[in-house]
Amino acid sequence: MFVAERHQKILHMLEEEGKVLVTALSDHFSVSRDLIRKDLALLESEGLLKRVYGGAIPIKSSSPAKKWKRASANPNPVWFRIAEKAADLIRNGETIFLDISPICLKIAIRLKQENRRITVVTNSIDILSELNEDSQIKLIFLGGKLNPARDGFTGALTIEWMSRYEFDHAFIEGEGIDLKLQMVTSDDIDDALTKTSAIKSSRHSILLVDAAQLERHGNCRSAALEDFDCIIIDKSIEEAALKVISNKINQVILA
Repeated sequence: MFVAERHQKILHMLEEEGKVLVTALSDHFSVSRDLIRKDLALLESEGLLKRVYGGAIPIKSSSPAKKWKRASANPNPVWFRIAEKAADLIRNGETIFLDISPICLKIAIRLKQENRRITVVTNSIDILSELNEDSQIKLIFLGGKLNPARDGFTGALTIEWMSRYEFDHAFIEGEGIDLKLQMVTSDDIDDALTKTSAIKSSRHSILLVDAAQLERHGNCRSAALEDFDCIIIDKSIEEAALKVISNKINQVILA
């Protein structure tokens, strides 16, 4: 394959998936990771993408609503692995919070399949729809202000109701991770504040991360990395990024 052809395919994959990973591209094209990094560096110099830890993202970020619809329509296989690891942390009789996110939806599906006897608190309409007929799971839905971009409820009323609960575990997906500032970020201020509240209401907070989200910066801060007790992240994460995270979060689980 010619270099130009490979570059075009990389850009097409980026447009379709919203991100590309060095490891996945290396396997897909049967070339070294160093060569893929050079490809991404060249494409970045031409203003066609932005390099981040482990891969690249588009120069122009999609709106939150578009990103959410794309994520729901194109589930990443790593989300299922992260969900499996997350479910292993939950014991019968516990109360957990599942945030509005594609990975948390996968956790809900797995818990339903395993007939868990737990209480699930959520502000996600998708999770509500998934669990509302499960006789084993006690489901508590947090209302508030409808957030169309998230298909759920966020904001002051949601936060007020959430403050009445104490969760054994809160599962929070990191929409963006700024490794330089060591912060978890979101593109939506109400979503960011709701995530912050969930962490405060939990005995054990777990950050869920697709490695491609590293260095994808939202403009609203949800929490510092050190606010989390555990992170579940896919195993394609690069060593340098893993070292930064391990210095801030005590328990790191690779999926």
